[in-house]
Amino acid sequence: MSAKQPLRGVAVLVAWALASAVPPARAQDAQQPAAPRPADWLYPVQDPLHVFPPPVIADLPLPADAGIAVPDDCKHVEAAWLPAPGEQVPELGLQEAIDRAVCHNPELRQNRAMVQGAGAALGQAKAAYWPTVSGSISRIEQAQSYDGPSLNDDRIYATSKNIAVGWRVFDFGQREHKVLSQGSLVQASLASLKAAVRKVVMDVAQQYFAMQNAASLVVARSRNLQLAERMLQSTLNRQAKGQADQSEVLQAKSAVARSNYELSISQGDADKARALLAYTTGLAGMAGATSQKGEPRFTVASSEADTILNEAGDQRERWAGTDAWLVAMQDSHPTIVAALAQVDAARHNLESVRGEGLPSIDASWNQYENGRPNQTLSAQSSLERTASVTLRVPFFDGFAQTYKVRAAQAQLAQKEAELSGARAQVMKDALFMHTEAKAALSNLKAAQQLASTAQLATESLQRKYDQGAADLVQMSQSMSALTQARSELVKCWTEWQAARLKLVLNH
Repeated sequence: MSAKQPLRGVAVLVAWALASAVPPARAQDAQQPAAPRPADWLYPVQDPLHVFPPPVIADLPLPADAGIAVPDDCKHVEAAWLPAPGEQVPELGLQEAIDRAVCHNPELRQNRAMVQGAGAALGQAKAAYWPTVSGSISRIEQAQSYDGPSLNDDRIYATSKNIAVGWRVFDFGQREHKVLSQGSLVQASLASLKAAVRKVVMDVAQQYFAMQNAASLVVARSRNLQLAERMLQSTLNRQAKGQADQSEVLQAKSAVARSNYELSISQGDADKARALLAYTTGLAGMAGATSQKGEPRFTVASSEADTILNEAGDQRERWAGTDAWLVAMQDSHPTIVAALAQVDAARHNLESVRGEGLPSIDASWNQYENGRPNQTLSAQSSLERTASVTLRVPFFDGFAQTYKVRAAQAQLAQKEAELSGARAQVMKDALFMHTEAKAALSNLKAAQQLASTAQLATESLQRKYDQGAADLVQMSQSMSALTQARSELVKCWTEWQAARLKLVLNH
C-alpha cells in the first residue's frame, strides 16, 4: 500500500460523515435569528451523533385540561400583532397573552440554550467511543556546513507527512456512565424548561386575570355611578314636588361624588394592570399597540360569571380526591422530574469517576513518511508504520483519585437532599393549590348568590324610593351593599380562574 492510501481513506471517511449527518431543521427564535459566523465552515455537521433535543417550545405541550397551549412558531405570533395601517390591534385573549409572553420571555430563551448546552455535553461524552484521527504535513529544509576547503555543504529538502489513529478499546464503565450521566442532565434540563414554561404561563395568567378583575371592577363601579346619578335625578324630581329637602339632594350629590371617586381609583388600577400585562406580553411601546398618549390600545376578553360558575361546578368532583392527585403529581411534576434526573446524573457520575482509577486499554496506529516530527532528516526517503496496544494501570496519584470519588459522593448526597426538598416544596404548594381551588369555587358560588340578592334588593328599594316609600339613607346603604357584592363577585371569579389554572397546570 502506498503512503497516500491511508490519507485518502481518512478523506473518504470525513466525506461520508459530512454527507450522512444532515443537520435537522429547527424553528428559529423570532428574537434571535441565526447569523452566519466565519468559523462555521470548520464544523459543518450540526449534530452528527444526534444528541440535541428539539428546541421548539411546541414540543412541550401543556395539559389538555388547561384549555391553552404554547405557541408553535413565534414568528406567526409576532406577525399576528402587526396591524396594517389604520387597523386596531386585536383583542388580547388569554391564549394570545400566553403566546406573546412565552415568545418574549428571556428566561425561556436561556433555558432553551441550557438544553442545547446539555445536549452538546452528551455529544462530547459519546465522542469518547469514537477513534481520534490526526495528521500533519510539513515542508522541511535541512542544511549542514563543514569546515575545510574540500568539504561541501549538505542541503536536504523533504516533505514530511504523518497520520495518527488512537482508539480506547476498553475501560471499566467510565465512558458508559459518563454518557448516562450527561443523558440524565439533558432530561433534567428539559424538565426545567417545562417547569419554566409553566411558570411563565401561570405568571401571565395571574396578570391577565388581574387585568380582567380591574376591568370588571371598572364596569361594576360605572354601573354604580349610573345608579347614583339616577338616585340624584329622582331626588331632584322629589324636591321639585316638595317631597325632599335640600339635605337629601346634598346626600345624593355626595353619593355621586363618592361613586366618581371609586370609579377613578378602579380606572387607575386597571391602567396599571394593563401596563404590566403589556410589558409582559411585549406590547408596551410596540408600533400600533399604543395610542398617541402611550396607553396600550388593547382590551381583555370578557366572560360571563354565571357561565364560568357552571363550568367550574362540573369539575368540582374531579378534584375531590386529594390523595390520588398528589400521588400522580409526584411522578409528573417537572420540578420533581428534573430533581430525579439530577440525582440519576450524579449517581452515574460517581461510577464514571470510580472508573477513572481502573485499568484501560488503548490501541494506536501511526504512519510517518520521511521521518518523525522534530527529528533529523535522512538523505533517503523513508516510510515508517507503528501499531500498538497499551494497557494503562493507574497505581498511585497522590490520593487525587480518592478525593475525586469523595467529591462525587458529596455531589450525589447534595442532589438527593435537593430532591427531598423539591418533593416537600411541591407537595406543600400542591396542598395549598388544591385547598385554594376548592375555597375559590365555594366563594364564587356564595358571591354569586350575594350579588344576585343585593341586585334584587336595590331594584326593589329603588322603586320604593321613587314612590317616596323609602328614604335616602336606606338607598345609600343598599347601593353600597350592591357595590361591595359586585366587587366581591368579580374578585372571587378571577381568583377561581387563577386557582383552576394553577391546579390544572400542576396536575
